[in-house]
Amino acid sequence: MTHFVGCSAVDSVPGKHSGDVCFAGTRVPVRLLFDSLACGNSLDKFLADYPTPTEEQVRAVLAEASDHFEQHYHHTQQRQRR
Repeated sequence: MTHFVGCSAVDSVPGKHSGDVCFAGTRVPVRLLFDSLACGNSLDKFLADYPTPTEEQVRAVLAEASDHFEQHYHHTQQRQRR
């Protein structure tokens, strides 16, 4: 998840959850958010199940992921046009 570099809502510390990208100041891996959403759960359900990440952190991660997707999509489209 290198696209989260510079996102203050997350951190990755060697030895903490095997270096997984976690919500900053927590032991909750970011992948659990995406797993939860993929299972059809709402943000409220995720926040109830994992109360240590803040709603602001969760929304920042989703915004960062969305930006990464958009950049990747546009880059791919440009390469295909060549």
